[in-house]
Amino acid sequence: MKYATASHGLTKHCASGEGLDYKAMGSIFSGLVQCGAWGCFDEFNRIEAEVLSVVSSQIRQIQEALKNGLTRFPFEGKQCLR
Repeated sequence: MKYATASHGLTKHCASGEGLDYKAMGSIFSGLVQCGAWGCFDEFNRIEAEVLSVVSSQIRQIQEALKNGLTRFPFEGKQCLR
């Protein structure tokens, strides 16, 4: 997708044992939002269910901010700028 749209992107392999907790995912999402890049998460299904639950809430927060046209919104205890 990043090549088709000529935009920046991040590809992250999500295999278990790589220390991807909700805080790490939140940092990745925050960075993607702030620079307007795409994210591709390989083997996303390998993330533990407890972490996926929080990640789904994080994604929803970002989607709501985009839907409402916000340029600044609270995310993971900080102000996120897009």
